[in-house]
Amino acid sequence: MPSLAERALAGPPAGAASAMALLMRLGDGFLPARARGVRATIEWRVDLEGSEERLWMRIDDGDWLVTRDALDPTLAVALSAVDLRELLDRRVSGVDLFLAQRLVVDGDVLLAVRLADFFGLPVR
Repeated sequence: MPSLAERALAGPPAGAASAMALLMRLGDGFLPARARGVRATIEWRVDLEGSEERLWMRIDDGDWLVTRDALDPTLAVALSAVDLRELLDRRVSGVDLFLAQRLVVDGDVLLAVRLADFFGLPVR
């Protein structure tokens, strides 16, 4: 029987699997202590070469999960898969992407600022 991660990555559409894999990689750096007391839902809009895939990440008091099931978001984050990969590889910061208008946020801007800290990403 496939593991939970394998089941999350399986199934159509193929583009969503790529976006899911990137967000699961983001989750590998999650620092639970930094997200204690936080309850939020982030809608990720990932552009995969012209096809937008939407995934939802729930942060709940030091835990997180990513799903394809639509949830009511506190924050929406839109960026390309290429930029998300560069962010994960620490070649660019979220602030730099935002200033270059390659990362768009809608909703709780303070939460957007705190996301880098939750996932151990560089701020600058």
